[in-house]
Formats: sequence, C-alpha cells, structure tokens
Amino acid sequence: MAIADFLDRLGGPAGAPDDSELPEAPDDLTELLGDDEEPLAEDPKPARKRGPMRVPGSSVKASAAEKRQVKDALSLLIKAPAAMVSMRDPVCGGAASQQADDIIKALVPIVCRNATWLGWFTASNAPFLDILALITALWPVGATVYGHHWKKGPGHDHEGAGGGVGSVDLSAYSAPTF
Repeated sequence: MAIADFLDRLGGPAGAPDDSELPEAPDDLTELLGDDEEPLAEDPKPARKRGPMRVPGSSVKASAAEKRQVKDALSLLIKAPAAMVSMRDPVCGGAASQQADDIIKALVPIVCRNATWLGWFTASNAPFLDILALITALWPVGATVYGHHWKKGPGHDHEGAGGGVGSVDLSAYSAPTF
C-alpha cells in the first residue's frame, strides 16, 4: 500500500492545515513595520581582522647560575620521589630513576623560558628546597627502617647482644644515590 492510499483511508493528514490557512510572509519585511518604526540597520563591519594568533616572544633570559639552580631543584623534585617509588615498585621506580637525568635535561629549558617558573625555582626564599634536601638526607634511614620492619629484610631476627642496630650487619642494605 502506498502512503498516499494510506492517508486517503485515514481521511488526509490529521491536523495539517490547508494551504489556504497558512500565512504568507512578504519578501520585503518593511510592510510589517509600523509608521514610526525604521527598518533595521545593516550589521556593522568587524572592528578588527581576525588573523593567526601570535604568541608573544619570551623576554626571559636565564643566566648559567639560574639554569644550574633550576637543574638542582628539578633533581630534588624528580630523583627523590623516583627513589621512593622504586622502593615500593622497583620496575617503575627504577625506570623513573634511570630517566631522571634525561627528564631534567628536557625540563630545564622549558622552565627557563617561563618567567613565573624561573622565579619560583630561583627565589631566595624557596623553603621547599630546604625541605626536599632534608628528605633526601633522611632517605637512607627511611629505606633501612622500611626494609627492616615492613619488608622483613636481613637482620630482622635481632641476633646478637641487645638486638639493636649495632648488632645487625647493615651491609645488606643499599642506600639510594641521588
């Protein structure tokens, strides 16, 4: 059955108005305006041309001392956490530790091009560096305690007089190097 036959059986499209009932819009809309109304003005021209975006050039020029300071700070920020991760996950942490120097080498020029980052890394009152230096100094102690008490590494049986650290051979523990 064709659609036309189906619509004829239903008595035509339901609710569809006849063509005579539809309003007609004039081609020129000025007929719809009242006597005191003016037609709409043309759209104004754009105020500026849109062209390719320009990235402002970097006016930051880092000195060799600033680059060295940024490198040292990044070393603390990357190598210490990588060593911590390698204690729990030797595969991923080991990969991060092996790549740390290459990562730092790639990050130094990026940091030195940005004035805000350069100021943050080279500020004279950067206490985060002091805290990271302390964490780095305490790292071998933490690694020994972790290996002795959580991983149950060598020396856990507390053999010897008093069972203290002095009676345990600590040569089985390796301290991470930074």
